[in-house]
Amino acid sequence: MLIKFLTFLGKVFIKCCEILFKKSKILTPNQKTYLNVPYHEKDQAKRLGAKWDSTEKRWFVPSGVNIDFFARWLPLVSLFNLKAPYFYLAPTQRKCFKCGKNTKINAIVLPEDFEVLNDEESEIAEDSNKVSKLVFDCMDYVSIISYIQAISSSAYSEILKYTNNYAINYSATVNARYFMSTCQNCGVVQGDNYSIQEFNSPFSPVEVEDFSKISFKKILVPIMLDASDWSIGYPPIEYYLGDHTVDGMMYVTSNGFIKK
Repeated sequence: MLIKFLTFLGKVFIKCCEILFKKSKILTPNQKTYLNVPYHEKDQAKRLGAKWDSTEKRWFVPSGVNIDFFARWLPLVSLFNLKAPYFYLAPTQRKCFKCGKNTKINAIVLPEDFEVLNDEESEIAEDSNKVSKLVFDCMDYVSIISYIQAISSSAYSEILKYTNNYAINYSATVNARYFMSTCQNCGVVQGDNYSIQEFNSPFSPVEVEDFSKISFKKILVPIMLDASDWSIGYPPIEYYLGDHTVDGMMYVTSNGFIKK
């Protein structure tokens, strides 16, 4: 009886593992990420590490290879909706709402000409080889990004060189998981609603004198993000880059809210 019971438990465990792996986005050693590679670009994909599946007749990214290198050939459904050739890591200080002590918080700012995924155009766009492709629109302004759910691995590796206080956490206020800082003293999350979106918050100061409290570290690595909100313009970095005509904080978010 004991042997039968242990055998039953083993089967249940294996089944649970199968379900978990099926639902997760983590690649197991046997999983493949297939690519839409036009014939004339196959040599380039091969040099980057892609492999040919002779059964499916498609190129794929093997497990363990950085998928960031293959962004242009990923299927239509993408993990990312924003991208830029470089970005700024913006640290500043604030008082934790929980313990009242100063703590470091971080944000990501994208430069002018960053790109936003055009969902509607991507649904119908095809290249000359009839392969579906993603369409991105170029934005003519700088932007601070909020509620980031995913960051390309190469960019996040660079971020970790400057801070270990920026990671995925859960926010009960917005009922979502996204990248944010935590209090260095008590460990409480410092959400974007509290640090970026709120009027006269640390990353959205009203007074020009407060712009200098935000630092900007230019990181010369391409970045891709999955985020749900971004500002249309960002005066603190415009001031930092030399535009001293800005006289206060005012910008519009991608969701249409005006900060003033």
